[in-house]
Amino acid sequence: MRGELSGWLAPAVLVWCQLLSGCSTNGSGGAAGDEGAGQLPEVRDNPPAPASETILVTWLPLPPTAPANIDGSVIEGGCANPTGCIDPGYQGIWEGPSFMWDNEHVLLPIQFSGAPPGSVYTGQQVIAVKTGAGKTFANGDAWKCISCGVPDDQQRGRNAAVDHPQAFFDGTRVLAGRNIISCGKHRVTDASCTPAQTHIYPLVSPTTTSEFFSPREPRLSPDDVTLGFSQFSTNAAGITQFCYLGRLEYIEKPTPQYRLADVRRLLTLQPEQQTWHIDPDDSSRLLFNPATPSCGELRGFTSDGRKVVSLNSPAESNHVDLFLTDIATGQAERLTRTEYIDPIKMSPDDEWFVGLDVHVSRRSHFVAAMDGLLPVNDSHTIASVSAIRNNGDRRFFQPMLVDRYGQRGNYQGQQLNAGGDTGAGGVSDPNWNARADPAWSPDGTRVVYWQSLVTAPDCGGDNPLPCPASMEPGGRRSRLMLAELLDRQPLPLRSRPTNRPEPGDWTMPFVPGETLPVLPVPPAGTYTIAGSISGTATITIALDSAGRSVKATSVTYKDYANDCRVYNGAESVDSEDASVFGGTAVWDFNIEMTGCSTGSKITYTADGNRGPMEMATGGSDYRATGTLVTELGSDVFNQPEDGT
Repeated sequence: MRGELSGWLAPAVLVWCQLLSGCSTNGSGGAAGDEGAGQLPEVRDNPPAPASETILVTWLPLPPTAPANIDGSVIEGGCANPTGCIDPGYQGIWEGPSFMWDNEHVLLPIQFSGAPPGSVYTGQQVIAVKTGAGKTFANGDAWKCISCGVPDDQQRGRNAAVDHPQAFFDGTRVLAGRNIISCGKHRVTDASCTPAQTHIYPLVSPTTTSEFFSPREPRLSPDDVTLGFSQFSTNAAGITQFCYLGRLEYIEKPTPQYRLADVRRLLTLQPEQQTWHIDPDDSSRLLFNPATPSCGELRGFTSDGRKVVSLNSPAESNHVDLFLTDIATGQAERLTRTEYIDPIKMSPDDEWFVGLDVHVSRRSHFVAAMDGLLPVNDSHTIASVSAIRNNGDRRFFQPMLVDRYGQRGNYQGQQLNAGGDTGAGGVSDPNWNARADPAWSPDGTRVVYWQSLVTAPDCGGDNPLPCPASMEPGGRRSRLMLAELLDRQPLPLRSRPTNRPEPGDWTMPFVPGETLPVLPVPPAGTYTIAGSISGTATITIALDSAGRSVKATSVTYKDYANDCRVYNGAESVDSEDASVFGGTAVWDFNIEMTGCSTGSKITYTADGNRGPMEMATGGSDYRATGTLVTELGSDVFNQPEDGT
């Protein structure tokens, strides 16, 4: 495999991927038949899948790896490199990276470890990495720490975490977690930007009630002013998550800091604007519209800054779907159709996106491969289904390139690192999984992403998966990758959008001290929903004792069809003992799909008989008693073994 990195260049792997087009049964991509009625609407109504592209994947340089003991612990003071060493564990890289607008540097949060006493190269810091072959800073390194060594009185109130660093357009400032790193009039990558010139300002609560402000993964709009974030909160229905937008404001006194003004919650409480609501003309019937104004978890912005990209209420059962939502109008558009795709970045021209998807691993196929079912149980199982994508700290993401019309039929996108060496340490080694976030170069010709190697206890010991050795320098278990889209011509570097979009009246102003809202849900009871082509689904909803949140659901399908697929059978899920952060739910499925695609989704008890199974989730993994099996055509999808 590869030897030690020297300067910038590492051996490259040319990656090819042949895209499938059309619409036929596949592992989880949905199904369709001939032209017209036999084809799924998302295939029929959109352009054909794009042709495959030639992609070159290389390694980007990182600081030397901190020396470690046999047990993996870092040797204190063992780092002899004067500009620091990266931690050897999978946590050597934190959430990131992102391109700077100069098209020449990547920002990356790393963990410096093993430095001798007195060194400033320690802990979580943000570095800038050169992306050009052989390019270095003045000291000969291909990287520069932009947050190290800042005098204490110039970083008062700094927050420890510096995840998801994102550059402002002129390159003089960087958002990093709940901090803004500023070098005044100097670009942070310039030699003139020294620690003495650098200030790190905290991003503080927009109110005097500090308990409000615990933002998750803030995202900076291309307008350099709007900040979006998500936040877990507790309301009358329990723990929930809302999305917010605010306007960044620099405050000089009493302490230099950044604050948010004009904060709005991306939420509407209008019953008719909810994904599920009662038919105003018939109270016994439910209406379903996944493209309602919504934002469940904010993941970023389009490159023109006018739309947010977010995880919203699912459009199909046991999927975690991404949508584009217009900030001004609330108009929503579905982007993804696989089981779970989360970290995402729109291309500079908004004609493509790169997302990290578990589809390639087939990990979630057992619960989500049967497309087209109504997402009824998702109203109370979404957190459990989401947790399936991980095994502890292991993610099963791979980077996928998808056009702006989204996934459809057999087209799930082009895997950036497919077709390369699948052996230990290779560019396509399945034990190396992508982590949040991928990022485009401003000229649209490159994508940067990072990966971590599966590490104990998610392998080894009692786990049937043996722990692989790392082939990276010093045995490092994280790496930074660059995918070059060789068939593309560079886009003109765009200028900063100057017209900040005003959130429309579908959003709500944040009011300090207010009682947090609760999304309306249909009252407990039994309802029907008609298929647009044939049949009905009969839905029963049970709420908690306060009548504020869904705790159990059941659905009976009778010749239910919205396209060329027809569903019959029943499902029920009782999550009375589960919460948004996990617990045990009882699942009972016995559904058959016929028509242009055939399949089944069936649960079995622990002794192998048809019947309910239990699924326990918590944090980033799951355990099951009994099994859930989904079959599509000749493909059979079984759940992963516990702990793997």
